[in-house]
Amino acid sequence: MVRHHFNRSPLSGRQNLIQHSQTLTIPKPNQPFAVPLGFRFSSATAGIKASGSPDLALAEAVHGATAAAMFTTNRVSAAPLKVGKKHLAKTGGRLSAVVVNSGNANCATGNDGIRAAEKVCRAVADKLGC
Repeated sequence: MVRHHFNRSPLSGRQNLIQHSQTLTIPKPNQPFAVPLGFRFSSATAGIKASGSPDLALAEAVHGATAAAMFTTNRVSAAPLKVGKKHLAKTGGRLSAVVVNSGNANCATGNDGIRAAEKVCRAVADKLGC
């Protein structure tokens, strides 16, 4: 797995899974942009995309953040959306991290998809100490 890490966290002493950087450089189109203070970002090549391009991203709100989301009204909703909606309702709209994948819609996966999405959430929460 190839990882790309970016950080603008003012904290020190916390387990640092992400390297310090003032700007984030994306391989394509290779244009740096500012990373907001208090957030850490990471991307990885998890093997979801056949091209081998980065296909997984993590955004961490180091101090937690208030979040708002718009969810589909479609009768068919992917498991990660259902899990995310449940978590936002449970926390009153607070979050510590968001995981996003690319190259797979995660739709029509049923209970297996719900369990997989919850497993990802638990693994990220454990690593970040949430």
